[in-house]
Amino acid sequence: MDLAHPIRSYEATMKGYVAEIDCEKVQNGARELYETLREDRGLGERDFTLIVSCVSRRLAEIMAGTESKTEAEILKEALSSTQVLGFLAYGELWVSHLLQEPYHHNFSCWGIAFRSAKRKELHERVEPTAVAAPEALQGRISTGHEKLDDLLLGGIPEDYAVILSSPSCEERDAVIRKFLEAGAEEEAVTFYVTAKTSGLRNLVEEFPSTFFLFVCNPQADKIVEDMPNVFKLKGLENLTDINIALTSAIRKLNKSLKGPRRICIEVVSDVLLQHHAVKTRRWLNALIPELRSSRFTTLAVIDSEIHPQQEVRAVAGVFDGEINIKEKESEDGPQRFLKIVKMTNQKYLDHELLLKRD
Repeated sequence: MDLAHPIRSYEATMKGYVAEIDCEKVQNGARELYETLREDRGLGERDFTLIVSCVSRRLAEIMAGTESKTEAEILKEALSSTQVLGFLAYGELWVSHLLQEPYHHNFSCWGIAFRSAKRKELHERVEPTAVAAPEALQGRISTGHEKLDDLLLGGIPEDYAVILSSPSCEERDAVIRKFLEAGAEEEAVTFYVTAKTSGLRNLVEEFPSTFFLFVCNPQADKIVEDMPNVFKLKGLENLTDINIALTSAIRKLNKSLKGPRRICIEVVSDVLLQHHAVKTRRWLNALIPELRSSRFTTLAVIDSEIHPQQEVRAVAGVFDGEINIKEKESEDGPQRFLKIVKMTNQKYLDHELLLKRD
């Protein structure tokens, strides 16, 4: 979409433009603005969003082949974090002197987001200042990742259940590994429910009394040796088998092992693919309270790219907290960022964390 051809002014002091709509650009722009507003990023004090009137927005949606209740619904959630300084009406965009400086824009079915081209210059002129690490709160379980712990003000709250939503990537694997290693090194009871064992067999061998591996795989006998702290399950067809194995292991724990416990459940995506959202939610709604009553802090993992978003949201809604990893374009090319999406009734820092490969 291009801003072109000044037409007439609503007032003498205002410039008028007509919007030339390209359907593909409408859809691409809508997605970009959707992500921007959902994540509360990218819009600074010099930026603003122009909102399409109801008639024009619906007409643009029809032209772009976009269903109703999509971008328009997101607008209701995101409006509070967006500067709204004008609007589109019946094909005309009218705005005052704000366009006298250069802006980048993205057009969607219900508006245009303008980002000041001068923001980078302003940012570069600001001298960097040292920021002290936030004070850690009591009752937190370290994730083993120092910067993530800073965002969480010390770690995941004890007995809390958090889901990590991320595509399959090395950065996600590093978060999981550090979470498990932190528990093992603290000699805290640590459970790991997975369909694979790559890279973590050393923990099984080094910490036989505190680290417990639950392998949900028909080939479990071939991929891991028999050990007292290894539980082998023949796949995920019967979710009750997982619960029974976990309960059995908890009951057999050494009574002298006090303090918080942790569990990583890495099979949520596999369960969701096989049992779909309703049964997966039912399983988690039964399992999480049981783990909490046994003093387990839970980190579950879901692959955000292999499921429909409504299923991801349905599963994520079961958890107290959600941490998200996404890939975004930057000046250095595609990079992955971590952000805490929610921590119900808990304090945390609403910042993005750039993840670097170990």
